[in-house]
Amino acid sequence: MTMKYCTLCQRNVIPKRKIGIGTLIGIIFTGFIWVLFIPFYKKRCPLCHGDRLVKPEKVLQNSNNHQAIQNQNISVSDELKKLNDLKESGVLSQEEFEKQKRKLLN
Repeated sequence: MTMKYCTLCQRNVIPKRKIGIGTLIGIIFTGFIWVLFIPFYKKRCPLCHGDRLVKPEKVLQNSNNHQAIQNQNISVSDELKKLNDLKESGVLSQEEFEKQKRKLLN
């Protein structure tokens, strides 16, 4: 059994096929031929019955990418604060500050 990640309930689950009363009625009326269609039913989350299931590795990759982007934004803001402190202390001129700021923001 493969573990999948349900995006609706945000948990790792083992997906299962749900066989309802409609399937049982179909099996009875078609002389058990309907049993051949059960493998084609979608596997669903046993907790929320959602069918939005992905591999857990994809979720980890997406969260890592999101964290990298967030860290990059934080580092740009930190660099701007450092540049502003240098400008206020007199180490950088206004022109040098603007040049470095444009370089960071582009």
